[in-house]
Amino acid sequence: MALVPGKKDGDWFTSDELLNFPCTDLRTIDRLWVKYSNGHLGFSVHKEIYLSKSVGGKADGKYYKEA
Repeated sequence: MALVPGKKDGDWFTSDELLNFPCTDLRTIDRLWVKYSNGHLGFSVHKEIYLSKSVGGKADGKYYKEA
């Protein structure tokens, strides 16, 4: 991920960089992550868990410590 916006390994992302991260690159990273973790990890997997009723997260861009 760090290579896309030209960051060095270990550099932090700003919120603006994250909000404007290219969707195509995110989908590619997610697809590879899901594939090589046998469906256990990935942005899409984490999102599904976060939004599940048992966790209680919401897709509104806010941080919910309880979730």
